[in-house]
Amino acid sequence: MAPPHLLRSPGPTTFCAGASITLMANGTFSNYVWSNGLTGQMITVFAPGTFTVTGGTGSCELTSSTFTVAQITPPVLQITGSQAFCGDSVTVLTASSGFSGYSWSNGLTGTSVTVPEGSYTVSGQFQGCSVTSPPFTVFLIDPGAPAILREHGGMRQCGHHLGYRPLSLR
Repeated sequence: MAPPHLLRSPGPTTFCAGASITLMANGTFSNYVWSNGLTGQMITVFAPGTFTVTGGTGSCELTSSTFTVAQITPPVLQITGSQAFCGDSVTVLTASSGFSGYSWSNGLTGTSVTVPEGSYTVSGQFQGCSVTSPPFTVFLIDPGAPAILREHGGMRQCGHHLGYRPLSLR
């Protein structure tokens, strides 16, 4: 009887942070004990590592060769741009580089997007792993147009200084 052979089921030998990978042993053994203490012909692992499986039938036990799985930990996807703007009704936001397939929460795609006031996230792919940025909020600051004031040349009416008053720009 040949030792069990470790197989991944299905897919690559890497998995994304927060995900899992399923390992399966072949053979017709009556029991399977994995190097991490789990039992069964198929196991799901949530952490990277090197694994073996021992297959047993009666008093015969055989151990597989090692099988290594790695975890992909993507960098943080960030949005940069002006969080507050005035005058214009839009601003440009840019996602950090190193990702592919940029998709913004407003339906736009690409590394940079022109957006109005609001809250935005962007998603991208890093080595097959989907990553979403923290929210980025853009505020429109509109204090209104400035008023031009003029002095009344020190005129006094009934003993009171008239001071400044807004000048109409019509």
